[in-house]
Amino acid sequence: MRKSPESAPSRKHPAGEDSAGTVGILKRPYFPALLCVSTAAFVSALDSSIVNVSLPTVARSFGVQGALGSEVVLAYLLFLSGMLLFFGRLADIVGASRIFRWGMLLFSCASLLCGAALSLNMLVLSRAIQGVGGAMLTVTAFALVPFVAPRERRGEAFGLLAMMASAGTIIGAPLGGFLTGTLSWRWIFLINLPVGALATFAALRLLPADEERHPFRTLRHRIGELDLPGSVASFLGFLALLIALNRGSQLGWSSPSILGAFLAAAILLALFTLREVRTPVPLMDLSLFRNRDFSLAIAGGVPAYLVFGAVGILMPFLLQNYKGLSPQQAGTVLLLYSLTYMSTAYLAGRLADRLSPKLVCFGGMALATGACLFIATTLSSPGMGHVILFLVGIAASFGLFLSPNNAFVMSSVPGGKRGGASGIFSTSSRLSLTIGVSLFEALYVQCLGGSIATEAMAAAFRTVWFTAAVLCGAGALCALLSLRSVSRHSSHKMESGDAEKEIPLV
Repeated sequence: MRKSPESAPSRKHPAGEDSAGTVGILKRPYFPALLCVSTAAFVSALDSSIVNVSLPTVARSFGVQGALGSEVVLAYLLFLSGMLLFFGRLADIVGASRIFRWGMLLFSCASLLCGAALSLNMLVLSRAIQGVGGAMLTVTAFALVPFVAPRERRGEAFGLLAMMASAGTIIGAPLGGFLTGTLSWRWIFLINLPVGALATFAALRLLPADEERHPFRTLRHRIGELDLPGSVASFLGFLALLIALNRGSQLGWSSPSILGAFLAAAILLALFTLREVRTPVPLMDLSLFRNRDFSLAIAGGVPAYLVFGAVGILMPFLLQNYKGLSPQQAGTVLLLYSLTYMSTAYLAGRLADRLSPKLVCFGGMALATGACLFIATTLSSPGMGHVILFLVGIAASFGLFLSPNNAFVMSSVPGGKRGGASGIFSTSSRLSLTIGVSLFEALYVQCLGGSIATEAMAAAFRTVWFTAAVLCGAGALCALLSLRSVSRHSSHKMESGDAEKEIPLV
């Protein structure tokens, strides 16, 4: 009896891949491999936050002013964000598992260089290399989840990924302070070495094998598919944009250097887009946006990450300047926000396995809209009850939206394009998060008008949260449109009797 195409092993993936791009590798438990992939999200997030608290100490150890030490953070952010598209495409060519292992090895070696740095310039350079490794890990972690987790556990897998990333962010600051105070600032980097070694070994044993046995020979034959001119234009464009966004509040948004950086970013990204439209092998596969579900998932994620950035930058000001809490009290309240997000993200992933992920996403964005409207209308209420209720609500809404949305993005594209799709998704989310921080900070400062009066702060925060509610409503609309799209596809395929081949995985 002949095997059906769906049951026959795929040539692309030794373990076998179904028509929707799901690799059937799991004759053994999937959780160890998933935990290995989630380690990438943890260490990448950890190194985004662990350094901040140690910057004054780092600057003093090299005899420089504290402001110069911020280059240590910026170098990591710039190279991580700027290389996501490149490594997403490279993963599609030589294999996501291989890029993951190389990324973990590079990240660990760069951590050693950071810990051994003899000058600030050497540390900044090492952090840039570490950012390249972080980009390799970030983009392949999302791409590998559908190849590691079975179809019915995919939402839970993305929930674990989100939970681990959140844990890295939460642990980063206190761990960095502890290591710097008790040992040395160098240990905030050296602590990555045992984690990286263990994760690299686990990746060799647990992750699915890539088809290409000779990656360098394959890369040599397919080097044209990397679109090197597009890679350079995108990297420099994102570099200029991120520098402008990160330095705008310090140097002034109307300063010549910031305006010049924005202009350079606009020109370079326009050239990049033009290149992608014309080249037969684009770095960013624009054909993915013809997939309505993929486009709506990316579009819905933009307002969510914009508001995510707003909460992170403005809540400390609301708690301390407006509500009068001490830094310690504000930190305790914000810890509740982080813990709520962590637990909800994992539970939302499991819920998405039982329902449509877009239904969970819609519920998350609807809850976020309501939470923003709630805080905007109750700002003047005495006490902290309404603020805590808002923080729990907004954290739960992000948890409900982000991990199911991640699952839907990666499940809506074929297996051979998941690296590129992950690059687009990761770049979009990181840029949206950075823009959200800058946008809402500028909006708050503009509305405040230099006043420190309580009434002025209340009016400024009210404008901010009403704006956030509008953005969250737009995200809810995208999720609702995706739900209608899923319903139409499902009805059509059930009528044709061939649902498995073309319906985006939910």
